[in-house]
Amino acid sequence: MLNGIVWTIRAGAAWHDVPERYGSWQTLYTRFRRWALDGTFAAKGTGVGASRPSCLS
Repeated sequence: MLNGIVWTIRAGAAWHDVPERYGSWQTLYTRFRRWALDGTFAAKGTGVGASRPSCLS
């Protein structure tokens, strides 16, 4: 599920262009939208940024 969301964002593709191996594009979009609204991505982004090596900052 997360791989499909990441693929879509990195590729800059439309949701309906997600490869079938990631599942239904409707499911991916719904999950992405839910996580974006409830702050899941913001919380995960904070954790990732905190553990990033200084050479990548």
